[in-house]
Amino acid sequence: MLPEDVELAEWLPRLGVDPADAADLLAARPGPERLTDLTRARDELVAGIGTVGDELDWRERPGEGNWLHAWALLSAVPAIRRYHEELGVTDEVSWYSLADFGLQLARYRRMHGRPGLAAANWLTLHFRGMLYRLGRLQFQRAVVPDDALGVLGSAKPRLRLRSPGGPRQATRQRVDVVGGLLLAIALGLLVVGLDNPQPERAVLPTWGPATLAGAGVAAVAFVLWEWRSRTRLLDPAGVRLGTLLVALAVSFCAGAALMVTLVDVQLIAQTLLGRDAVGGTLLLSRFLVALPVGAVIGGALVSRLGERWVTLTGMLLAAAAYLLISHWPLDVLSLRYAGILPRLDTDLALAGLGLGLVIAPLAAAALRATPARQHGVASSGVVVARMVGMLVGVAALTAWGLHAFHRRTAKLDTPLPFGKTPDEYRAQFNAYELAVKVALREEYGEIFFATACLCVLGALLGLLLAGRLSVGRSTVSASGVDQT
Repeated sequence: MLPEDVELAEWLPRLGVDPADAADLLAARPGPERLTDLTRARDELVAGIGTVGDELDWRERPGEGNWLHAWALLSAVPAIRRYHEELGVTDEVSWYSLADFGLQLARYRRMHGRPGLAAANWLTLHFRGMLYRLGRLQFQRAVVPDDALGVLGSAKPRLRLRSPGGPRQATRQRVDVVGGLLLAIALGLLVVGLDNPQPERAVLPTWGPATLAGAGVAAVAFVLWEWRSRTRLLDPAGVRLGTLLVALAVSFCAGAALMVTLVDVQLIAQTLLGRDAVGGTLLLSRFLVALPVGAVIGGALVSRLGERWVTLTGMLLAAAAYLLISHWPLDVLSLRYAGILPRLDTDLALAGLGLGLVIAPLAAAALRATPARQHGVASSGVVVARMVGMLVGVAALTAWGLHAFHRRTAKLDTPLPFGKTPDEYRAQFNAYELAVKVALREEYGEIFFATACLCVLGALLGLLLAGRLSVGRSTVSASGVDQT
């Protein structure tokens, strides 16, 4: 009568049930004393499959949360799925139409502050084959008399348009404009505060401390606003905030490492290796080619190993690569590992492979941490975190690196040819040029060492993500149910 746990592990994600609601649903599994009522409700539902009529009168008993009706709907899944198959309804449309089940669980939690199922009577339309979702709209089968249409010869079933999400939910979607502005102000001030046009004087510009303080105030105001506002950038209902924040933090670290590589490898090529812009881009191609390769491999591994181990491996691999890059000598182009692998090519390829590996697990973690209706916001959040890491990370590391470079070269005097023989001037200029290159190499080394440390931080944060997901009894995971 009741679905098995293996079946629930497959059904619940497709029914749009987020992990928090799934846990409460499993905890409310009816006992033997409720099987008679459950069977009666389930039989009433299944008997009406394929007919055109009104909603069943499934009213909630005070304090029960409609769990009996929720399990009656779940028990009818095989029957309604068979009916959809007989009609030729695709699996995608079938599950998409039934996914209002998960939306009504989340809706009940938002309305009452406790778990339960909202609009159970309305869901009987879905589970009797009367309501279908196609794209952004829902269509309900109905009987319309011919005299109302003036056509055909008898009353026949037709489709009528319904707004998705449940009865009386055609309200206008509100947008958190204030929260978006506060976040934009905080990030903008942070970047401006790190932009130093005179790095020889200090790490930060004269306006830096005040601007960074303003960014901190704006960030605190954003958090307080999101805490108290009714309309938020991300609805916290059903969101595993810890997992989402970890995914965003690791994405930030990866973004910073990515941008440092794109900027500083090009600078190394032009200032130390004697390449022009095109030559620098060709050197960087080792990294750029390895990045999508790592992304594909990470996507293939995340379902087998879980988010935690793929993220940990990718960030540690990137950290090791950046540590090697931080020790590049001036003649790095001539060096090879084991006399075979070019050192520069290998190090850049490892860095790209490592950062590519983490793309899929971070996206998967963000989606797992949020209900289906928030997946768009969660996905964009991962991308935004990466972009913010690119901006803030490269701004901070470059400001620090340029200040360190000016500090090292402050006592270097540019040789002039006056009063010297050509040989003396050439010798002094060569010594000066070598000193500048050594200072640049040390600056780049410090920047890439800091990048390696940032990747290690990302790897440690990755340990907080989920390991391999599996199916077992009565516990919830990214896919609905997993093993204790």
